[in-house]
Amino acid sequence: MIFGGMILMAQIKLSICTSFSSHIYYALSVVFISLFLFINLGRCSSDKSETLIINSDMQYSYALKQFQSKDFQTAIVELHRFIHFFPDDKRINDAKFKKGLSLFYTQKYVDASTVFKDLSSPLFDCLANGTSSSSYSASQTISANQTINDKAIKDYSISIEALFMLNRTFLAMKRVASAVMVLQDFLLLNDDPSLEDRTLYTLCLIHIQRAADNKLPYKESMQYLVKSVEYIDKMTPSGRAGYNMDNIKQKILQTTQGIEQKKKSSITAGIASIIPGGGFAYCNRYQDALIAFLLNSAFVLASVESFEDENSALGGLIAFIGSGFYGGSIYGGISSVHKHNKYLIKSGVKSISDEYQDNDYEKSRGHKIPLLSITIPF
Repeated sequence: MIFGGMILMAQIKLSICTSFSSHIYYALSVVFISLFLFINLGRCSSDKSETLIINSDMQYSYALKQFQSKDFQTAIVELHRFIHFFPDDKRINDAKFKKGLSLFYTQKYVDASTVFKDLSSPLFDCLANGTSSSSYSASQTISANQTINDKAIKDYSISIEALFMLNRTFLAMKRVASAVMVLQDFLLLNDDPSLEDRTLYTLCLIHIQRAADNKLPYKESMQYLVKSVEYIDKMTPSGRAGYNMDNIKQKILQTTQGIEQKKKSSITAGIASIIPGGGFAYCNRYQDALIAFLLNSAFVLASVESFEDENSALGGLIAFIGSGFYGGSIYGGISSVHKHNKYLIKSGVKSISDEYQDNDYEKSRGHKIPLLSITIPF
């Protein structure tokens, strides 16, 4: 069609040129042909091209689908796109929260903590200004005279969940002190009984798990267990009943009492180690005690025989090597005390953990059990 039009216009041009001035009408014909081609080419291109417009519902639906299918890498990208292009959408906080969860599940803890901190910071602003958390609800509408921080709390429950997820993220980052500080600050500002109980419950479990840290000395580990009982005592009666804390408290007290009865003394182990292997035997490590006793006895006998055979050089060398093994048995006996006591604490923490692993009350409220889905590698 286009080329046929070109040939037709060329014939018109030639016929006109024979009758009139060739230069003028040649220029007019070129202009006419150009306009003809422009209109037809534009019409053809407009017929082939189609514009796809994505609205907020389409974008959020796709992002949510990726999140629910646990494709968290794609979910991060799509949720970020939704947040960027639709910042005024009513689902913006929910999108941010799911983005934080996606970052958390992909172990991008630094980025996740930034998201959760941003979502939970308005909560602290409201509480710090003397506004009770119980005065907000998830369906609260935002009035025109509210501040920017208040406007961020369109869904108050998301801010609360973001705070507890910030706590979990800090634990995953091995920032236990920061995790505890977040909850303690919230505890000081909040006056809602149910949230206080949940916060105290979480702090209790953190301190129970913290007691099992191998790097902590025995006394400090026991202090964490004692502190966990203090958090239980601060909970309301309904909170203790709901979270099964009375049973957990009883288990903690029984565990600490049993640890105190079975613990070993490093001083006693050092004195017992004067006899080779005595420290190991004190800690019930009888096989190690026998090996240490026989090995040290062999060095002593070999050294004595060398001196009796007037081989002083060999006797001195054997005595020097034997003294190293003897010192090692003393050190091993004392360190066995620390290992023994730490084993008692770890076993006790394991038995306490069995009391709250299947907390139906938490599951019924839709909350994740703290420290069970996350292992704290100290």
